[in-house]
Amino acid sequence: MMQLQHFAEKGLLPDEWDDVKLESLVITVYEQAEGEIIPNIDKEKDLSVVLHIDENIEEIPIRCPFTVEFDKQDIGSKVVYYAPILEKEKNFFINEIYSYDVYEDTLTKSEQIEELEMREEMLKDFNRAMENLCPRDKNLAVIKYETLDNVQLNFMMKDYLEAEPIVHDSSGSIGFICKCDETGINGYKLRECVLQAVDKDFSGEIELELFSRYVEIPEGTVECF
Repeated sequence: MMQLQHFAEKGLLPDEWDDVKLESLVITVYEQAEGEIIPNIDKEKDLSVVLHIDENIEEIPIRCPFTVEFDKQDIGSKVVYYAPILEKEKNFFINEIYSYDVYEDTLTKSEQIEELEMREEMLKDFNRAMENLCPRDKNLAVIKYETLDNVQLNFMMKDYLEAEPIVHDSSGSIGFICKCDETGINGYKLRECVLQAVDKDFSGEIELELFSRYVEIPEGTVECF
């Protein structure tokens, strides 16, 4: 904000930026490499800079709460939400909310590591990091969902968002990627998102929040005069 204020006070912001949302502005600094000769610029001539911007993925907040049964869902189980930056309504279909035993699954997969010492060290590191995310007496909740535009969504449990933050000495994360050809019950590509820990025998309704979605920013060229 202070950087933007500096340019505004110097009168260096173009008028066409007046209607641009603040979240869409990015300030980038390009510094000359140490020891590089300063270019001789003829200030009497018109100068222009052409920026070639690579494609990128940006996470945008949504914060849409909803409640769903912890089980498989019927065809057409849909949640509608509003995406502020896109300025339009979007939706997603829920296939299933299920319980995932991360410790048992990791133990099974670790058997593919033939060297015993390496396998034990991997399990030790994994268990130490994972205990912050999921205690051993619990499972992780996972949501399977579909979107019409195959966009990645980020879900969280309401209890987790409302709880006070806890500082840990170590950290860990886990993510799922479905098979490229896996299709959901509504006919769109299936995706999964790992939620937070629940009791192993959890059942009934679960309060979730569509926390954010990821938007692809296409590549482009910008000319600065």
